[in-house]
Amino acid sequence: FHAEFGPRWDPITYHPPGGKEEWIRTIGHRHVGGGPALPLVEMNCFICHMKEADDGARRRELAEGRFPWAATATLAGTGLVRRTDDGWVWEGVAEKQDLPICDPCNTGCGVCHGVVHTGSDPLIPRYGKAVWETETKGRIFASQRISASGMNLAGKGDLSLPWDVHAERLIRCVKCHYSENNPDTYREMGKSRPGHLRFDPRRLDHREYHLRPSHLIAKGRSAFHHLRDEEDGSMRRCEDCHDTTETHLWLPYRRRHFVKLACEGCHVPRIHSPARRVTDYTVLVAPGEPRIEYRGVDGSPEDPRSLVTGYEPVLLPRDGLLFPFNVVTTWYWVAGDPPSPVPLPILQKIYFQGGDPPPEVLDTPEKVEAVRSRLETAGYPGARIVGEIQPFGLHHNVVTGRWAIRDCDACHLPDSRLSAPVVLAGRAPHGASPELVDPTNVAMGGPLRRTPGGGWIYEPTSESAGIYVLGHDRFPAGDMAGLIIVIFVVVGVALHGAARAGAARRRGA
Repeated sequence: FHAEFGPRWDPITYHPPGGKEEWIRTIGHRHVGGGPALPLVEMNCFICHMKEADDGARRRELAEGRFPWAATATLAGTGLVRRTDDGWVWEGVAEKQDLPICDPCNTGCGVCHGVVHTGSDPLIPRYGKAVWETETKGRIFASQRISASGMNLAGKGDLSLPWDVHAERLIRCVKCHYSENNPDTYREMGKSRPGHLRFDPRRLDHREYHLRPSHLIAKGRSAFHHLRDEEDGSMRRCEDCHDTTETHLWLPYRRRHFVKLACEGCHVPRIHSPARRVTDYTVLVAPGEPRIEYRGVDGSPEDPRSLVTGYEPVLLPRDGLLFPFNVVTTWYWVAGDPPSPVPLPILQKIYFQGGDPPPEVLDTPEKVEAVRSRLETAGYPGARIVGEIQPFGLHHNVVTGRWAIRDCDACHLPDSRLSAPVVLAGRAPHGASPELVDPTNVAMGGPLRRTPGGGWIYEPTSESAGIYVLGHDRFPAGDMAGLIIVIFVVVGVALHGAARAGAARRRGA
């Protein structure tokens, strides 16, 4: 369950583990083939390399179990193929008509990775598993002004900034997430690059690259997904393009800030769209559908009447820097030794084959025990509820310096954003405490607290992040020592002044 929105396989170079057809129908659309490569589904190059790719037709074929037709259905928008009762057939086309093949475009990336908006129509994002980065982070990659969107945003008239400054500046996804052997962007990994070389000219020429481009895409460092870990950090970061020595002249102690605070800490100050907060698989609100909570919206994000307030990310330490995150808490049943998640069909049978409607949340001991006993009857002894906190790093929705955090009080006051409580769950199952997903490279050392309403709150601390922030943190012994030093200095200056004044009077006498 903790891999629901980030399965441990790469959508281009690897295939997901073999599984049942139901898995392929529901989650497989996030793989460029739709599921295991053979014998069911072939790789689908059209998704990334064709501007007119019809992802809707492709998804319908996967949902209906017609896996071999998924790639062909992607061509539906070109007029080259059409659907018949027996499958897809080629239309009569001119001999020299070519497929509209192109370099990977932003909309192709958005098929799997979240909402990408390129038109002039007011943006109305969709949510769900199909747009997993928008669902788990609120990430929207669009050049449109937020105030021009079709969303019911609080304070909408004042939000004249774009959803992402890189989209506004016409920077395509592949400029950061590039092919690793592209001679224009290639750089050797630090582990193998000789220490004396800042630039290595030994690389493919363009003819060789066009003949055999690598589909290993440069990647950053994920918080808790583990794939191609040996290539972590192969993509460039903010400081590889932006020279911070020429900017931020207003910022005191610039060097200290840059070694402790990631650029996103100030340049992703707020996400202006909803994001998931809770995925509760201990109950099912519909067959196969868990209970879901969102942050940053009053109601369902799919309801245009819901007021969207957005949310402020929590700053958590990763690799020695503070990064902004959204945290999603997932609850689910496990059983057995070693414990493993209870299969979803078993939960469906328990909740939807009886006469009583399922509970909204297992928030009392009686509700938890009733489901546990039914699981034991179904052959799952020792069933218990587990909670995982999944941190999702925020590296998009970047703003310019005009909209970035420039107020020192935002971090350097006792009640600053560094210690602002984060709601992990408005309501949660009884008798289970959430824990940070393992393994992860993110630290959450602050306390977790149960709320009177049955939810959970996380209270971050700078101490758990391993930093001391002037004005925010207190060191009583140091404060006392400083006060004593100040008193001694004042008394010393006063005594010295009095002595000089006395000496002057004596000389005058």
